[in-house]
Amino acid sequence: MTFRLALKGLRAKPLRTAASVLVIALAVAMFFCMFAFENAVYEYVYAVETADSGDSDIMIAAKSGGDSIALVRPVLGVEGVECAVPTISVYALVDGEDGSEYIRLRGFDGGEAERLRPINVVSGDASLLAVNEDNVVISQGMAERFGLSVGDRLTVRSLASSGGQVNFYVAAVAANDGYFLSDAPFTVIGVSGRVSRLLGMGGTPVYNEIYVGVADGADVSAVRESISQLEAYARLSVSLCADEGYIISQSANLSAPVTVAGAAVALLCLVSVALIFTLGAADKRAYAAKFALAGATKGQIGAIFCIESAAVALLGAIIG
Repeated sequence: MTFRLALKGLRAKPLRTAASVLVIALAVAMFFCMFAFENAVYEYVYAVETADSGDSDIMIAAKSGGDSIALVRPVLGVEGVECAVPTISVYALVDGEDGSEYIRLRGFDGGEAERLRPINVVSGDASLLAVNEDNVVISQGMAERFGLSVGDRLTVRSLASSGGQVNFYVAAVAANDGYFLSDAPFTVIGVSGRVSRLLGMGGTPVYNEIYVGVADGADVSAVRESISQLEAYARLSVSLCADEGYIISQSANLSAPVTVAGAAVALLCLVSVALIFTLGAADKRAYAAKFALAGATKGQIGAIFCIESAAVALLGAIIG
């Protein structure tokens, strides 16, 4: 009986009820968006920061373009190191309809391109990198920009005067994620020996990056320190792949405006709800007086109003 009377009271004030439900729904939606947005920003920043390194923990890199990393074996002898993936990363030129554009060419040994992270192939076959060193993988964005598809030739020119140009063939087109998430300039994944030709090194693989995976339970910072003390890497940079503090700071900075705006809107919604209930206080007193004349107790009258408020809040939360 009490529940039916509460519903009857809500139907008697359709506009006020609808306004209360919509304002509560908006407040709930804003609170949800604030928390969801911050997590989404963190995941995006983390994905961008680890686009090159994947799940690896430490990066050994050349400090300048003239340095190269020829030795991979020393790092494998460090206690706590589980794996090491050597790569070469160079910038080159590709001719397009609007002139030459810079690209980033990354070379891996044979079929090791997916050891750092999987390649989300849209068309073609990324495993062909291990079959022929002329093959490369490009992003959907690059394919659209240069009008390329699987099987097309891609001519890349070196930025150095001592380099030349190398022809590659598109083996696969990948989605704009993973290696290609920060695709500016466009990234091309190839084989290290072939990429080295742009530096005038013939077909001999040359590396300027090594990505190191640390075994579970090992102290990453201690492993990094041990690697940095090796003579083979004395002139190189040995750093952690993902700086958790930096990622958290960047996420907080990017999400702060939305969080502040969302909190302001949510607070405004709560104030609006309070005003709606306050403006309806006179009607509630008159409504309560009718129930009292009909013999209803204070407890019954309070229960009716509690059910009304709960129903409005529940409906608003569901919609929000």
